[in-house]
Amino acid sequence: MKIYLKYGLICGLILSGWITIGYLFHWYKTGFLLSWTITGLAVQAVIVFTAIRQERAKIYNGEIPYIRALGTGVFTSLVAAIIYATGNFILFTLWDYSDLQQFVLEQIKSQLPVDKQATAEQDALKNFSPSYQALSTFLQTLIFGLVLSLIFAMFLRRRDAENIITKQ
Repeated sequence: MKIYLKYGLICGLILSGWITIGYLFHWYKTGFLLSWTITGLAVQAVIVFTAIRQERAKIYNGEIPYIRALGTGVFTSLVAAIIYATGNFILFTLWDYSDLQQFVLEQIKSQLPVDKQATAEQDALKNFSPSYQALSTFLQTLIFGLVLSLIFAMFLRRRDAENIITKQ
């Protein structure tokens, strides 16, 4: 199995499981929401990094071209985004998310002036369709993965420090 498929599948399944657990335990109502989000992003970062590193070690013997490293990271993120978006679509199709909607609407009412609340509530309600959730999850995962890939490819394209020292 290709490295990006393997790690993309792992990443997508972990992220789907993580968001499902979060919704089931109503973490969005607690102060844990930010930690929940950051943990999901950290998982993706670790998996994209690992995928590029595995590609470099197994196929290129410790040295990988920048474009190949970038491609591995992007394809890993693409596979993860497809799996994660599909999981999110299924979750929002099967789950009664009226509790989450109510929570978001209460947050809007507490933070906005009265004259802007009606428009903000309508916009927020549009965001709760399963297809919108899937699309936003897909784009978020893909864009974050692209940024990670650009950074990690730059750092991982060279040989390991041990190889550089022993060859010189």
